[in-house]
Amino acid sequence: MGEEKINSVDVYEFENRLEYQKALREYETICNLDKKMNLGDPKVALSLYNQAVTKKTFKTVVGYAFLKKLRDSIIISGIVDDDSLKKVPVRVENSTTENRVGSAGSRKSGSSAKRDESSQNEAHKKTKTVLSVAVVALIAIIIGMFVITFNSKYSYLTYFTDYENDIRESIINEYEEWEKELETREQALKDNK
Repeated sequence: MGEEKINSVDVYEFENRLEYQKALREYETICNLDKKMNLGDPKVALSLYNQAVTKKTFKTVVGYAFLKKLRDSIIISGIVDDDSLKKVPVRVENSTTENRVGSAGSRKSGSSAKRDESSQNEAHKKTKTVLSVAVVALIAIIIGMFVITFNSKYSYLTYFTDYENDIRESIINEYEEWEKELETREQALKDNK
């Protein structure tokens, strides 16, 4: 029974491909942070540590090791003491793929893990499709609302125009037309007498 390919990141070896990929992403993130930030500055390290712990950014042993290293350097710097720093949140997954060994039973676990992973991928794709359709529908509704608003003579978009005077003028014009019509009728009645 063949042994699965072991993938490593830094000093850690992963038997699970998914965990390896997560760890690799975290390792790349850590490398980018190390390049872009002065992690030797205790204030920068403290800020990054607090953000990462609060947002639970890291979820693999690679990320936990990085947080531990940051924590140790912050404490050594004396900027804060051990008691005032938040603890590193550790997420533990109960996965059948984590406990695989090179045996016939492991192939069964591996195939069920692949099925679980593919069903998760399908569910993710369906969710993504539904969300895409919802976003398109919302955009269409918003565009429709703007079209209706622009086609309306008096809307909140015309607030800064002189629409009140336009309304007054149209009412006055209607009143003047009624007045002329009444005068015409009164004149016709006087002429008939």
